[in-house]
Amino acid sequence: MPTPNDEQERLRRLRERQLADRDPHVKTRRQQQFFAQREKKLSRRKPDLWKLWTGFPNTFRNTIYALIAGLLLLWVVPIFWDSPWTLPAIGGITLILIIFGVVLGQAQDSRDEIKDSLRH
Repeated sequence: MPTPNDEQERLRRLRERQLADRDPHVKTRRQQQFFAQREKKLSRRKPDLWKLWTGFPNTFRNTIYALIAGLLLLWVVPIFWDSPWTLPAIGGITLILIIFGVVLGQAQDSRDEIKDSLRH
């Protein structure tokens, strides 16, 4: 036969379990714990340069690509074309490439925004 203390202890545990089942914040706490663990796991990862680079807007990346192409032209073209107009021509071409990179990047960014807005 159970003693009165055992019966009181059983009733106390039963009451605590019932209160815990009715607690509306259990799901919220579980979600917060899940997100905290995921964030901790993500923060332990080494930085990925490719993800960092692709995180920049296309406008910025295409401008950098155009600038690199212009610098390559500045390095290669004087080998084949020896003229006093070489540097101004390459400068103009580089400027045109940069403008083209900005316009193309804006178009790509707009396309991505439209895709995201249609998806959500």
